[in-house]
Amino acid sequence: MRYREIDAAVDEAWAQQSRLPAVCVVPVRMSEAWLLFDEPAIRQAASNPRGKIPLTILTGARVEQCPDPKDLLLQNLRDASETSGRRLKQFRQQETQAVHRVVANIRDFSPLRQIPAFARLEHDLKECVEREFVHMHNVSGHQSPEPKAAGGSVRHVAGIQSSSKVQP
Repeated sequence: MRYREIDAAVDEAWAQQSRLPAVCVVPVRMSEAWLLFDEPAIRQAASNPRGKIPLTILTGARVEQCPDPKDLLLQNLRDASETSGRRLKQFRQQETQAVHRVVANIRDFSPLRQIPAFARLEHDLKECVEREFVHMHNVSGHQSPEPKAAGGSVRHVAGIQSSSKVQP
């Protein structure tokens, strides 16, 4: 149901402006839930990759069963920073950037493929990138049987691979 609502809104926006590629993201909880599986990425984002304080890491179906994943992710980042007092206060002012660093630090998203909402996002993103690549080449007059880019196939550049490993 939510996908149809978003698709309708995108269609309306396209009718009013120039067409921009779009992919619906509809996690069961919040998209932050998808970041709770990678402890090294969280620790690195907190600038303390060798930290020892235990973190609450969720895997499998537990990822989308978390009642407040954003709060848990932020708490994990604070805990991973192993700071207190004034340094913790300074860290809390930079939490949004730390969340972005978690995403940048994840090297393998394949564990999330067992979550239906993530699997759909990956599929839809792959289709969008391929569709836009074909559109771009059709407009420019170039034809290519397999979308390619400087770093490999479009699938690789978009961070999607058919293998078990997904690169950022």
